[in-house]
Amino acid sequence: MSRRLVITLSCPDRTGIVATITGRLAGLGASITEAAYHADTAAGWFSTRQVVDGDSVPGGADMLRAVIGRVAAELE
Repeated sequence: MSRRLVITLSCPDRTGIVATITGRLAGLGASITEAAYHADTAAGWFSTRQVVDGDSVPGGADMLRAVIGRVAAELE
């Protein structure tokens, strides 16, 4: 059984958030096994939870944390 790495992210809602996140994960070679998205249009806020196969991420959780940290900074 492979290790699951869970990403949670919330930010102001705008076009392209999902494409940004999934594009970075794909560029890393990460395999997304689950994904959930929610946009609160009244509040203008977006949230996501993504589960990634840990074996598909070179560098493991530390690498994933670094990549998602950069994505989060861009989406603030």
